[in-house]
Amino acid sequence: MRGARHAAVGACATTRDTTPLLNTYWPLTHLNGTPVLPDTSSRQPHLRFDAERVSGATGCNTIGGTYELNGDALSFGPLM
Repeated sequence: MRGARHAAVGACATTRDTTPLLNTYWPLTHLNGTPVLPDTSSRQPHLRFDAERVSGATGCNTIGGTYELNGDALSFGPLM
């Protein structure tokens, strides 16, 4: 996806990111510190947040559910 914002999942950022959480495509680029290489045979793992829900894909399956943003803390409710 051209111009997509990339996020490192599971890594701590050393600078404050000003990218809006909502309506931004967040592809998985790292997992436990290891780069995730693109797999052209499946959907790119990603998350997308709207005002009330989170949705995305794991590469094979889709996910969705609720989340809560409290300051800098992001927590997830039950996901399907």
